[in-house]
Amino acid sequence: MALQISGFAHPAAAQSAARAATPLAAANARAVRRELSRAEAQLRVLVQGRAQPYTVIIREPQRLILRIPAALLFVPDSATLREDAMDEGLGAVAKVMHQRRRLVAQIAVYTDDIGGANTNVTFSAQRAAAIVTALQAAKIAPDRLSAVGAGAAASLASNDAPEGRTQNRRVEIAFGLSLAALSAP
Repeated sequence: MALQISGFAHPAAAQSAARAATPLAAANARAVRRELSRAEAQLRVLVQGRAQPYTVIIREPQRLILRIPAALLFVPDSATLREDAMDEGLGAVAKVMHQRRRLVAQIAVYTDDIGGANTNVTFSAQRAAAIVTALQAAKIAPDRLSAVGAGAAASLASNDAPEGRTQNRRVEIAFGLSLAALSAP
């Protein structure tokens, strides 16, 4: 169960459009790969030495994911961003999105499985909304951002130990190209 805060297509939606067997689709797929490669290189430079080694950049064919531990961004047990959240990765996100105007981002926040499922989804949605608000304050257009409260879905580690629960409490910012950017001349 996940809670979608705003309603634009998931960045990976470009993947299904790119799979169509047309020359335009092939050109779109190349454009997506090229833009994401540039964004990845830029993001690696921006986060280098900051939130490392805890921040992870994951490259997939049609999207780029920045994974940040929730403890680096949020006050413990709160949906309030830490004062240094922009220094711990959100500033890099804003800078890349300013420079790469075709990018859209989906902010997904995950929790551990402590507490009820509904509570975790609501809490993670509040955290995702806080990140969207911070990025909008950094002058990123609202239509380029979406927020998902994912709760305890997609655990990375076992929730049986504190280390696993810490690993599961994370923010994943998935970058993709907007469908409108792919159809623009």
